[in-house]
Amino acid sequence: MSDEQYVEAYHEAKQTSWSRAQIVNGLRQRGVTDELTHEVVDSERARDAERATARRVAEKYWRIQARTPPDKRLVKLALHLQRRGFPSDVIRLVLSELQSDAWGAEDV
Repeated sequence: MSDEQYVEAYHEAKQTSWSRAQIVNGLRQRGVTDELTHEVVDSERARDAERATARRVAEKYWRIQARTPPDKRLVKLALHLQRRGFPSDVIRLVLSELQSDAWGAEDV
């Protein structure tokens, strides 16, 4: 298996639960060059997968924090996503979706 195939396989395996930052750090720990890592992780497909992952993580966290007041829940959610390594633009997008979608509109 070539390095590029390894990076793509690793990314495919982790993209449903990890942020791009977590994937980059995992690959760096395994000795993969930054150039090769960013080639795969910075693709448009990877960005879309990261947004979908952030959304899944946010939905799960939103349900877990159901007893928390909605305004505090939004702050906690943003901090949770930030700790998980999601970039601020993705966090803002997920929070705005949360405020406009059915799964959060009644609480926000």
